[in-house]
Amino acid sequence: MFATAVRALLIYCCPLEGPSPVPLAAVRPACCTSLLVGAVAAIASFGAIVAEPDNASAAKTKPKVALAQGLEAKIVRQVNATRRKKGLSTLRAHGRLKKSARSHSRFLARAGTASHVGSGGSKFWERIARAGYPSGRRSAETVGLAFGCHSSYAKAIVGEWMRSPQHRKALMRRGYSRIGVGVARTASCSHTAFVINVAG
Repeated sequence: MFATAVRALLIYCCPLEGPSPVPLAAVRPACCTSLLVGAVAAIASFGAIVAEPDNASAAKTKPKVALAQGLEAKIVRQVNATRRKKGLSTLRAHGRLKKSARSHSRFLARAGTASHVGSGGSKFWERIARAGYPSGRRSAETVGLAFGCHSSYAKAIVGEWMRSPQHRKALMRRGYSRIGVGVARTASCSHTAFVINVAG
């Protein structure tokens, strides 16, 4: 029903992964894909075309955003269900990873973009360290942005990430044991932002 009733545009970017902090040389240029959730194939691919938010414009509008805690829990369950099917251990929710993911999801929802660059130019390993997660451990961040809001987004976005080799590798890595999910949406339901932090 979701695929036929809601044709929401979803944008997701390649995950960043590595020890924390990630050597700058290991950080690849942003690669984002735009597709219709539920569609068979992606409708467009972009390099660095998803621009960073214009801070001046964002400061003027500052749309109100709220966390979608129900979707956060559903995404954790969906990721763990997929890991179990592949014979992998499930990931335990971690408060500090969640704190970082929630903060970044709010930023993305307000900005209306999918990016690993956060408020003040922050990088994901800086954000999880600031939230209190121990540095030096392998970790990864996966982000996505959907236009609109729908209760079926959890299954849809995890399904799309599983069809992306890079996202699948990040979320299905054997060495990871912890997860933190943040989902924020604008009050007008124009954007829903997803952030997953996983770590060893």
